[in-house]
Parts: sequence; C-alpha cells; structure tokens
Amino acid sequence: MENIKSENHKYSGIRVKNGSTLTLKGTNTHKNDKVDVQNITKTGENPNKIDDVEKQYLEIGTTQSDSNTTSGVVTTTTTNYRAKVVNVETFDELKNAITVANSVVNITKDITLTDNLNIIKENITINGNGNKLDLNNTTNKVVVKSTATGTVLNNLKVVNYEQIGIAVDNAKDVTLDTVEAIGTPNKSTVGIDLADATVKINNIKSENHKEAGIRVRKQSTVTFEGRNVHKNDKFAVKDVVLNTEGENKILGVTEQYIQTSETTETDKKNTFYSFREIINVNNFTELEAAVAVDNSIINIKSDIKLDEELIITGKNITFNGEGRNLDLSTGKKITVKQAAEGTKLSDININNYGSQAIFLYKTNNITLENINLTGDGSKSLVAIDLNGSTDIKIENVTSTNHKTAGIRLGSKSSVDLNNISLTGVKGQNSTGIELSDSKARMNAIKSSNHSCAITLKNESDVEFVGGNTHTDDKEIIKVVVATGEKPSAIKDDTNQYLQTSQGTQGGTGTQEIYYGFFETKEVNTVDELITAVSQSNRIINLNQDIELKEELQISGQNVIINGNNRTITLAEGKKITIKSTATGSKISKVKIKGYTSQGLLVYNAKNITLEDIELIGDGAKSSVGLDIALDSTVKIQNIITSNHKQSGILVRDGAEVELLGGNKHTNDVDDLISLVNNGKNNNKIIDKTNQYNKTDEKKDASGNVREYYNIRKVVITYIEVFKLEANQL
Repeated sequence: MENIKSENHKYSGIRVKNGSTLTLKGTNTHKNDKVDVQNITKTGENPNKIDDVEKQYLEIGTTQSDSNTTSGVVTTTTTNYRAKVVNVETFDELKNAITVANSVVNITKDITLTDNLNIIKENITINGNGNKLDLNNTTNKVVVKSTATGTVLNNLKVVNYEQIGIAVDNAKDVTLDTVEAIGTPNKSTVGIDLADATVKINNIKSENHKEAGIRVRKQSTVTFEGRNVHKNDKFAVKDVVLNTEGENKILGVTEQYIQTSETTETDKKNTFYSFREIINVNNFTELEAAVAVDNSIINIKSDIKLDEELIITGKNITFNGEGRNLDLSTGKKITVKQAAEGTKLSDININNYGSQAIFLYKTNNITLENINLTGDGSKSLVAIDLNGSTDIKIENVTSTNHKTAGIRLGSKSSVDLNNISLTGVKGQNSTGIELSDSKARMNAIKSSNHSCAITLKNESDVEFVGGNTHTDDKEIIKVVVATGEKPSAIKDDTNQYLQTSQGTQGGTGTQEIYYGFFETKEVNTVDELITAVSQSNRIINLNQDIELKEELQISGQNVIINGNNRTITLAEGKKITIKSTATGSKISKVKIKGYTSQGLLVYNAKNITLEDIELIGDGAKSSVGLDIALDSTVKIQNIITSNHKQSGILVRDGAEVELLGGNKHTNDVDDLISLVNNGKNNNKIIDKTNQYNKTDEKKDASGNVREYYNIRKVVITYIEVFKLEANQL
C-alpha cells in the first residue's frame, strides 16, 4: 500500500490478519479512524508480516482475548498502530494526538481550548502551521509537563489568555521554534513561563504582557537562538531567583536582550532584560527616528549627511556605523542627551563639523569606539566635548585638524581614554585633551601638533597608565592653578611625565605648572650614553660602568641620569659637561673618576640637580671635582669629593648654588671655593643646612675674588653625671 487515505472507520483503517504480508510506503493519511492499523493474529496461524518502510506508524498498544472452540482455546492478539504524523483540527483531536509518545501533530485549523493542553508524553512535536490555539480568555494554558522530555512546539500561535500562554514545568530538552505568545493588553501576565526547565527558544514573538514576555525561574536553563521579537511587553525577559535556589542560566542573550534593571525583594532577586530592536537606516530621517528608540541596535547602511543636529535620546542604543561617513554639514553636531545612558557609538567616520562633532551633555555610561573625526582646521573646534558626563569610555578614536581641542571635559565629567590619536593644526593654539573640574584615565594616547598636549585646570584629576607618545607638541602638560585653588592631581606610576618648570601668569596670580614627557632609555654602552644625553626629556638608566675617551656633553633639556651606583671613568683631560641647553637636568647615584682638570662642569645651565654623586680625583692631577660656572643655577645634595689639589667644589662667575646637605670632602685642599673673576657677577651660595663655614677670602692683583669654605667640624662632648650619696654632700 502506498499513499492511501482512510477515514471514519469504527474499528481500523487497515486490518492485517490470517498470515498476511503488508508493505506500507509513501505517506498514508487517516482521519477519524478508531485505530489506523490493526495486526490480528490467532493461535495456530502464521504471524502477519508488516514492513513499514517509511516508519509512518507508532505502536499504541496490544490486547489479547481467549475464545473456546472445538479444537480448544484460541488466543487472539491484537496490536494497534497509529500514524506517527497526525493532522488535527479540533481540541479533542489534539488532546488525543498527544497521548502517544514520538508523535508529530499537525494543526490544520485554529483551535479553541476548553481546558489546559497538557503534554505529558516524550518527544511530541506540534506543528502549528501558523494556526492559533485560542485559550478562550481564561486561565487555560499550554503546559509541557516534566515527563514530556523532547517536546517541540513549532510555528504555533497561542492567543487570548488571562495569565500564562505556555508553561514549561520541569521538562527538559524542550524547543520553542517560531512560536507566538500574544497576550491581551493589560490582562495577560507572562507569555512563556519556564520553571526548572531546559528550553531552546528560537524566533519567538511575544506581545502584550504586563509582567514579562518570558519568565525564567527555579534554576532553569534557556538558550536563545535566532531573532526574537517583543512588542508591548513590560520586560522582554524576567529572571527570578529565590534566596533558597541557585541561579538560572540564560544563554545567547547578548545580541537580542540587554539587562536594564534589577530588584531585590525579601525572598528573591529579579533581573530584567529588555528587547533590542534592530533598525537599519539609510538616510537622516530614518536615523533621527531610530536614535529615540530605547535599547535599539542601529545599523548605518549608507553615508548620511545631517540635515540638522542629531539628538540621541534613546537609552542603551548601539549605534553601528559599519564604517560609513556622517557629514555634519559644518555646524551640525551629534548630541547625546541625559536620557541616552548606556549608549554606544562605534565604527563611524565623522567629517565636516563646526563647533563640536560629538557633544555628551549630562549623561553617563556612554561608549565611543572605533571613530574617526576629521575637521577642516579653520572651522572645526572640538571633536569630542563632555559636559557633566560621567563613566564615559572612549577607545580607538582618532581626531585630526581640531582647532581648539581633540577632547574637552568640563563640569565634573569623567572618562577612560584608551588608544587615542589626536593631531591638531600646526600654528593654532590647540590642545589635545583639556580637563576642567574633571577626571580622566589615559592609556596609549598619541598626541601631535598641539600648543599644549594636555591642559588641566579647576582641580582636575588625571591618571596615566602608560604607552603615551608626543610628536611636535610645544608643551606637554600645563596645569593652571587659579588663586585659592589646589593644583590638579597627576598620578603617573610610569614616570612618563615630570615637572619641568613653574611660573605665574602676569598680574593674575594664576600659576602655571609645566610637565614634560620623558622617555626611558636603558644605557649599556658609551655610544648609547652619548646619544641619550643629547636628547631632551629622557630618563637614562645607566646599567654598566662606562669608560669615556672623549668629553661627555649633556645638551638635551630635562635629561635625568640614574647612575644606579655605576662608575664613569674619564680619560685624562676629559670631563662631563652640562651645557646651557640642558635646563632642568639631573644626575644622581654615579661615581666619576679618572679626570685631571674637572670631573663635572655645569656651564651656564639652569635648574640643575645633582645628588648622590661621588667625584674621585687624583691628588697630583685632579684640580676640581665639581665646577659650577657662569650664571648656572644648581641644587646639590650628598656630594662626595676626594683628592683634589684645588677644591672639591668650585663655584664661579655668577653661579647660584643651593646646598641641601649631606656633602662630604676628603683630602681636598679646600672643600668649596667661590671664585668671582673681575667683571663677572657675584656668586650666590645658599647653605640650607648651614653645613659650610667661610674660612678665608682673597683678592688677587687682577681683581679676582676667592672665598674659601670648609665643612664645619662636629664636636661631640661627653658629660658624665655622677650620683652622690647623701653623706657625700
């Protein structure tokens, strides 16, 4: 038999007996047959043979009956089969169809339920074929029971219920695919309720639920696949965890849902997720409407020119530019308002802006990522402007040709900046990043062509993580401190930035503190050292002893040499010279030896610091250990000199020296000499710890004046106190 159709038989559609052989092929259909196939055998007969080639039928039960005949008792065995695939159009037919495990039930018409539809058998598949199960405006529902492992509901609409549309109660491996749960507005509570269940949900549609479209509870596991849709649900998903239970597992939620709130009650915690609508836009009108939709995912499918300011008010928006261009028409801008918290803008090129490109106004938790901003130099002022906005993340952003600032923060804004490239307009009074009464954490900032890379004012706070670079920035950091204010706080554990100077704005009382950017160089050879000391803003770590056969000239500004207690040996007649260009330089923790005339010469250099340096002369050859000359300004501390035939320290010709203590001199003819050659400025020696004592002064025939200083001797006097007995007084 092949492709047969059988209807309305009170015993069976097909009956096989008396040792028959039946082969079933194709797709047979049965309607209103009490039993689809009967296999009847009697004692003494050959068994029937049934070959169900397509596996169309399921065994539903076997009965036996005995009858007395002249030859004895005859037993009749009846095995009943029902088609695996059943078409139904009434509630009774549907209820009957799901009583057999492994059945596939096709609903061919809309059906109204007069009671719960309880699915209790394993591996039931119900294909709704787009038809409705009308729950009759009652508490009726579709229930998948704990015994109904492997249930599949497919292409089915459940409508018109008071409370719950579909309940999966302690059932495992359940699939809901292309199912619609359409509640009644202001009446239906939950579309799909999962309790202690394991369920896969794919392409469902949920509407009109006053609690949630999907409720997950009692340690359920739900996996979302495909693309679900929610409309007029208070929340798309509600995750309920009692205090006495473990967490539910909600998987695959990222693309479709976003956690928007959480509440805690006496006995449970509720976590709520909202649905994320995907909106593809091709023009400004579509874009303007999309940015007002909460939780939406907006995909830009074409380059767009702004007709007017784009104001983003939707909460938790993800704005995917897909590498497209937004032309701001020289004067328009993108404004992210307070209501738009949780919004992310990414993968977009923004061109042709005026006063601002992106303006964050009193909002929070905003992410700007993978954005390129290109100004025109003469008109484009600030690329990204923050006013009263907090918890802002800006990452992988490039701004070029901004006239005023690349990124500007004001009114207690806070931002985390990572991998930012800012290129200003040469010759303009531009800033890379400006903070006013705000906070920023900065990592991997690349700044170039600014009059000042970073400006801090109004008691701002900045933390540098590392990886920053500067190219052609006139100033690196400027801290502006108005009268009555504290300086802005700088945390820099990487020691990239060090203070280089300080001054006061003319007549205002406002201080300006400047910091330079310092690159660390590890030095192990003579050539590396010679190169390093010629470059400005360098921190030089000396890792090996060095032998110099030529003079070492320190010419870079703000050179910091950490000697690490290494030794520099000078060839005869050679010295280390700190030149006039080396303003702000510092040398520490190094030994210098092998020289003849001078070991270390500071020549017309300003703001020099020398500390923890040992100058070891050769008494017969070495004249001076430390020579400070010609209007230099130097601070020295913990300087040790020995074996000099003139003096350990020589100060001459208008130099200013601040002695901070800790100096030692051994076997120097004189510890310190101040020499003023005729016609030169007087020296200024500031002895902060009163360590030195002037011992002599001489003037030669040429009018040159020498003052001699030696370290004061410390005399310790011991006083013995005796206790007298009373009879000795």
